[in-house]
Amino acid sequence: MTSEPASDNRSLVLLGVMLAAIGVRSLTGVETFPHWHADPFTAPALTTTLTSTTGMLADLVIAASALIVLWLNGARSRVEAIAPWLVAVAGLVIALHALTAFGGTLDDAPRGVSWLAAALAGLAASRVRSAPSRAFALAICLGLFAPMLLKGMAQVFIEHPALVESYRRDPASFAQSKGWTPGSAAARQFERRLLQSEMSAWFALSNVFASFAAAAVVAFGVMTVRSLSRWRSPVFTITALATLASAAALFASHSKGGVGAALLGGGLVITGLLVRRVAPRVAARKWFTAALGLAAIALPLLAIGARAAIGPDGMGELSLMVRAFYLEGAVRVFAEHPLIGVGPEGFQSAYALAKPPLATETVTSPHSVLFDWLATLGLGGVALSAALGLGAIALGRAVLASFDRAETSSPPPLLKPIALIGAITVLLGLLIERPALTPELALVRFAGFGAMVAAAWAILRLNAAVIALAAAAAALVLLAHAQIEMTPTRMTSAALCFTMIGLGVSPAASAGPHNSDRPMRVATLALTATVIASALAFAPIAAWERKLSEAEAVARPVGMSAMLLRDAAQRNDQAALNAVATEIAALSNTTPPRDLRAAIDLLERARRRRSDDAIEALRKAVEIRPDHLGTREALSRLLLHRALLAGSPQDLNAAIEVAEGGATERPNASAAWQWLGVVREAAMDAHQASGAQTKASEARAEAVAAFERAAALDPSSPSLAARIMRLLDGYDEDAAVRWATEAIRLHGLTRLDPTAGLPDEDLRLARRLVDGPAHPSAPADETPNERTP
Repeated sequence: MTSEPASDNRSLVLLGVMLAAIGVRSLTGVETFPHWHADPFTAPALTTTLTSTTGMLADLVIAASALIVLWLNGARSRVEAIAPWLVAVAGLVIALHALTAFGGTLDDAPRGVSWLAAALAGLAASRVRSAPSRAFALAICLGLFAPMLLKGMAQVFIEHPALVESYRRDPASFAQSKGWTPGSAAARQFERRLLQSEMSAWFALSNVFASFAAAAVVAFGVMTVRSLSRWRSPVFTITALATLASAAALFASHSKGGVGAALLGGGLVITGLLVRRVAPRVAARKWFTAALGLAAIALPLLAIGARAAIGPDGMGELSLMVRAFYLEGAVRVFAEHPLIGVGPEGFQSAYALAKPPLATETVTSPHSVLFDWLATLGLGGVALSAALGLGAIALGRAVLASFDRAETSSPPPLLKPIALIGAITVLLGLLIERPALTPELALVRFAGFGAMVAAAWAILRLNAAVIALAAAAAALVLLAHAQIEMTPTRMTSAALCFTMIGLGVSPAASAGPHNSDRPMRVATLALTATVIASALAFAPIAAWERKLSEAEAVARPVGMSAMLLRDAAQRNDQAALNAVATEIAALSNTTPPRDLRAAIDLLERARRRRSDDAIEALRKAVEIRPDHLGTREALSRLLLHRALLAGSPQDLNAAIEVAEGGATERPNASAAWQWLGVVREAAMDAHQASGAQTKASEARAEAVAAFERAAALDPSSPSLAARIMRLLDGYDEDAAVRWATEAIRLHGLTRLDPTAGLPDEDLRLARRLVDGPAHPSAPADETPNERTP
């Protein structure tokens, strides 16, 4: 039996390793499809984030450290003994989804491993028994918000204005690089989000950033209030400034849910304090402590239910109404797949079929952790939800237990280890971002490190009772926001989120007898087995990423020249044009072109020569991950480009074959059939241009069939109905009218989000087809968006 394991140096070192990996995860972005989200031959994108493999490495470090902490720390209650087994059940389901031998997909592995690592980190954090260890861990977790805040400021004041300026110079190239039609719903929604100036740090979503801003506001607020007696001390000054800075960041994120979560978490802490003082007997009852913790889960969900009961037209605020749509779809997905769910990456395709008619977005997550787990993991999600419920009950006890802790204050000598962990996150972050590192971004890292150390210094000088209460308060905030946001399921934020929830729970677990280590160690072995099984996907994913990198390395010189040429032409900068012309000539081993037209032609010839090697590398990537739709789209796009320029029927057939393979591998994914329709439509255009009308008619019919299959899998998409309508217009009028009618009907259902509706041109065509020549349609802007036939 281990004596006071949480104070053991081994546990503290392992906790530090785990938190360092969590810091790297939280302070760098993630790109699961590196290099090829856009066409690197026209718009190369430097990878300045973790990828699936490097992210999995970080998650495996988190999981391994957490598992050893669990091995060294036995359970002190029945709940502590049960929780690891519940996570193990979820781990088994995740492994089944990640193992291709059991019908799983490699797509599910990276997110599945991150979820498992996050759950293990939460379990390990909940085993932190001693006050110094808790202060150490909380100082790091809250300190990480400092670089997040500075990154958010850089985004608002530096990065966002530059991005908007670049977009406005050439919006069509943005859409083209992503494969979107200018003016389409996808392009309009992208533009709307791009023009919003919000803090998101490395999470890419402002609401996820808001989760940690809200937690920091409440935690630092607790510290500030409890330090009022020392208002002249540096500790009070630092915690007060941290509270104000976190509050400013929360408001700058424009997250109503984040503000609500902060108010709810703070309100629950105040409620616990008031009940303890006014009715101490009630506060001592188990039902009250359980209700206090569970309220953080129940109240946000009740708010969503209440908003759904009002209906979409009952009030102007729609964020909770939209989340009600997400939850309704998630319940339907769970009902269809109750055993093991649809997999960590399978929600979007399933939701396309299950979403309510008024829901316009086909989201990747229901934005609520319990419903996300249920839909994607089935019974594994039930197990994880039960574990989180037990944690919420323990969290209620922790809030009240923190009031009863002794007011001891002896700062542990842990600032140097914290500084070392902060330095590791800074250096690794700089290393990962080095391809596009600027002095401003480097300054964000270094200044964030300094602010993190300063915050940690202040936290370490607070007494154990204040730290325990601040940890519990932050956990309540995160638990509440987890019911309406994606923070616990995003790969960049999940581990930090659950670690902070675990730290909040830990005061309730500090007391009590130490039970036998054997059951805990058996559970740890079971968890280890699920982690290893889920991580078997690492090798093939790493091989796939290497092929993507090889293909991108071939394309990058052409893409960089293309970007520089566009920029110089837009600015009419002759010196820049001459410099780019020299670079293009070097690519082709020829003399510099005389004018812009010659430069474009020479660049295209360079692309054709280099595309052979890129295509070959992408073919090998497809062989490794045949069900990855993005890789198939990238390969078929290159084949199409070469086929249309060179008039090569072999390349055209190869592009169709690659796209057909995606539909075969992912028959229930609307995106696979949509892309097949796009490729077949391009083949139709090519046949028409060459005068092969019979082949063009066959390709048209095949394109319509592919888009109809996509529409069947995403039945609320007006853009799919409109695309079929356009293909049929002039060739099959009855079918065109039928799809025009459907497009108008679906367009009317987008009234909650007009950007998801049809462009004016499509809407006019649909109304002309439906009305017929005897009833010319009204201009699009004279008819309400919700008009139906």
